[in-house]
Amino acid sequence: MIATRTDSGSTRVGSTDAAGSYVITGLASGDYRLRTELMWSGLLYGDEIFDDIPCGPGGCSSMIGATIAVVAGQEVTGRNFDLDHFGTLAGHLVSQASSAGLNGWVYLRDSNGVELQSTPSGSDGSFGFDHLWPGSYYLVGRTFDGQYLGELFDGIPCPGASCPVTGGTPIAVGVAANVGGVVIALGPGPGITGHVTVGGAPTPGVGVDAWSSAGLHVANTATDGAGAFYLPRPAGGWYVSTDSAFGAIDQVNPAIPCPFGSAWSGHCDPTSGAAVTVVEGPPVGGIDFALALSPSIFRDGLESGHVGSWSVVLP
Repeated sequence: MIATRTDSGSTRVGSTDAAGSYVITGLASGDYRLRTELMWSGLLYGDEIFDDIPCGPGGCSSMIGATIAVVAGQEVTGRNFDLDHFGTLAGHLVSQASSAGLNGWVYLRDSNGVELQSTPSGSDGSFGFDHLWPGSYYLVGRTFDGQYLGELFDGIPCPGASCPVTGGTPIAVGVAANVGGVVIALGPGPGITGHVTVGGAPTPGVGVDAWSSAGLHVANTATDGAGAFYLPRPAGGWYVSTDSAFGAIDQVNPAIPCPFGSAWSGHCDPTSGAAVTVVEGPPVGGIDFALALSPSIFRDGLESGHVGSWSVVLP
């Protein structure tokens, strides 16, 4: 407990006992303001200024509150405090595509965008904040693997967790309220997405490669069951090619055939195509490849006994 004299700003301090009673001694005559100061952060209660003024996230001010007249040698009693319990806020950071929990970081901000707290999410994506004063809060979630785009709750892209809270959904926390069930679902981060077909059919397992402007191989992935792919890449210009093992003619984006083999195998220049410009934000989509099946060539006469000609079978 801190008593501050209104005219000089001098203070005297007292502590509560196990029953919550306190005594501040040695006060000279004058007017004072009184406030609490919890000394242990594990106490889930908010400090107050007498009479019933919550200190709030910014702390207590000695310039406000009811004044208490003290006369030296006389006892003033009945100046009691009923502290409010802090609120809590909890939820999960998950993948938008699979709902799986994500290891990442979640930031708690006020209506001015000031960061009040931050916390990592657990292996299941769970996170929580405590010691919250009544009010409205904004949440931003992100990961650090480059595969997901940061998000301002609820559903607002926030690359690198750097964005104004304007447009976000405020979350109200009341006195002693335990707010839960908040889900921050992250979509794919900067990169390149598209589809691959072979002979007109969506094809899983086709390799897709990314290359730098110097022709250096920097990343690869494979198409899923629907022939779709996602290549995480930071902002910049990247060349994209396929590496198929399905008897198809590989390509360099956009639709430049590699008749002698893929860029990955060294038979095609990946920079002969057009670079895909990736920006800090959602992935660039529509980088699709429609691969044709390559002709089959064989020597005639394996059964007839003569080897005088070749046959070509077109798909």
